[in-house]
Amino acid sequence: MKPETIAKARTMLSSVLLDGLTYREAGAPFGVGRSTVERSIKSLVLEVARERGIPELDEDGLSCLPRLRQFREPVLRAVADYIPVRPRRKRITLLEPDEIAAGANRVRLRSENA
Repeated sequence: MKPETIAKARTMLSSVLLDGLTYREAGAPFGVGRSTVERSIKSLVLEVARERGIPELDEDGLSCLPRLRQFREPVLRAVADYIPVRPRRKRITLLEPDEIAAGANRVRLRSENA
């Protein structure tokens, strides 16, 4: 996750866990919907749990809002100063010349202008 995405997810997580807001209410200031907030929050918690661990929560509890609320203090502590160990790089696929030629042939075969 990018640092700004982590900061936004952290803020929304705080709103949901501490203030008791719904996902929709937590996302409103950022202009994002319920499902985006849910995905962002759960992605952050899962990433933190994988890198640092959150002993109070097992794998199932990481994606369960009632469990996150039940263990809000350890979750918020774990996420508070989280910085990813290493930024994730986008996966780049390099094609071989014969793969490019095969793809071009497929496009030509399907094209009406060939």
